[in-house]
Amino acid sequence: IKLATIVLAVAKKGFGKSYFLSNLLKWLKFDRIIIISPTFESNESQFKHLNIQHEDVFDPDDSDVIQKQLI
Repeated sequence: IKLATIVLAVAKKGFGKSYFLSNLLKWLKFDRIIIISPTFESNESQFKHLNIQHEDVFDPDDSDVIQKQLI
């Protein structure tokens, strides 16, 4: 995978999207990760090893999500 890139993970519930993405992010070794997901809290244990800050997690249903993550 070459950066910059966009990764879209689409599958049914329970097919390992969070598992795959958390390991991909660990492998790529980012300094900061911003999550825009409605299910992050329920899958938080999958991402624990990435030390994602609470203020870097956003809900995609929030109409101001882009402005908030730019701050």
